[in-house]
Amino acid sequence: MTTGTLIDAVKTNADFRTGSIEVSDNTRTGELTSANRRYDSPNSIRVYFDAKEGKYIVSNIIGTAHRFPDGYSFYGGEGLTTYGQNAADGVRRLNLLTPVANNPRIALTYTSYGVWQFDSSDRSNIDPQINNYHFFYFGIPTPADAVPRTGSAGYAGLAQGVLFDSQGTYALDGTMTLNADFAAATLTTALNLRGTNTSNGLLIVIPAVSGTATIGAGANSFRGEVSTADNSFVGSVLGSFFGPTAQEVGYSFGINSPDLTRIGGGVAVGKR
Repeated sequence: MTTGTLIDAVKTNADFRTGSIEVSDNTRTGELTSANRRYDSPNSIRVYFDAKEGKYIVSNIIGTAHRFPDGYSFYGGEGLTTYGQNAADGVRRLNLLTPVANNPRIALTYTSYGVWQFDSSDRSNIDPQINNYHFFYFGIPTPADAVPRTGSAGYAGLAQGVLFDSQGTYALDGTMTLNADFAAATLTTALNLRGTNTSNGLLIVIPAVSGTATIGAGANSFRGEVSTADNSFVGSVLGSFFGPTAQEVGYSFGINSPDLTRIGGGVAVGKR
């Protein structure tokens, strides 16, 4: 989709490209991996909405394309639409920001995000035993020739992600700010995150993450690097602008310890 709003888009069939990061913990081998993928990458998640059947189809994830809600339980709350399935080979869950006006989580017009999780870590008969997350953003992208090339703008929004280490899995949530200098084709961004252990609720401190990125020449995308002040985490950001004149922004981020014993990542979305 390239025009209108997200609410308009899901009134008809809609085909959304995404940018995404995949973060995975192979609990059998202990291997932690991540892969950050630019918006519209052929390896990133694809989201299709079938308006006639009222179903989302999500592809480029573990296994074949998944149709929601077929075979999945459904529930909504806190601004999210959630589909879940507890199958013989593992647990699957999809969360999508619900495309409604005045969403209590964050009210966006042109941008959305989602989280896909597949967890087979407690299935002794499954190989590999993994806990796998895809965080992705999508929406109505700004045409490349409509991205401002003069002036500046500030954006604020939310961030969500996951962090794996030897002590467990941590759900990340927090805030994002971004300041774009369109004249210089650069931006700065900051993430303030907290981590909650998904098993025992223990909170961990994630130092403030910040960095810079370059806006592509003749493009609506940007890429850059982020880190904490003490370099306990380093990583990347890949993102794009959304809306007719870059009113909103979305990006995927990776944050890893330099020795790669802690691997994390997520998604951030926001608006002017």
